[in-house]
Amino acid sequence: MDDKGTFAERNDAKRLENESLRLRRGFLRGTLLPVVTYVVAFLLCVLSVKQFCIKGTVFDTTEQPEDRDVYYDAQRAYNDGNLKQAAGQAAKILVKVPDHGPANQLMARVALARGDRKSAINYLRHSLSGSLNREEVAKWISALEALEAGK
Repeated sequence: MDDKGTFAERNDAKRLENESLRLRRGFLRGTLLPVVTYVVAFLLCVLSVKQFCIKGTVFDTTEQPEDRDVYYDAQRAYNDGNLKQAAGQAAKILVKVPDHGPANQLMARVALARGDRKSAINYLRHSLSGSLNREEVAKWISALEALEAGK
C-alpha cells in the first residue's frame, strides 16, 4: 500500500495546489471573479426573497398607503378646527376612491359644521358602501333627513 503522508500533509499539499492554481490563473480569474460571482449570487438571492416572499405582505414597506396617511391628516385637521384643510385632504381621497367610507363621513361632518345638511346627507349615502358600521350611518342619515324635512 502506498502511503501518501499524514492527513495534515495531504491537506497542506491540496491547499498549496489550489493556491498555485489560483496564482496561475491570475488575480482577475483566480480571486476577483469568484468574489464577484458570490456577491452577484447573494444579491440575486436577496432580491428574489424580497420579490417573491416579502412583496405584498405585511412586511412590505415599499409602497406606503398614501390614502391612510392623508385620511389621518384630514382627521387631525378636522379635530384642530381647520375645516378647509380637512375638506381638501378628504377630497384627495375621494378623487381616488369615491366610496371611501371614512372620508365621506369626514366630509359629511365638515358639511354639517358649515351648516350644509343636503351635502352631508349625500356624503353619508356615498359612505354606506364603504362603511364598517352601516347601521350607525343609516341612523345618522335618517336623523338628518328628519331635520331637513322639518325645516
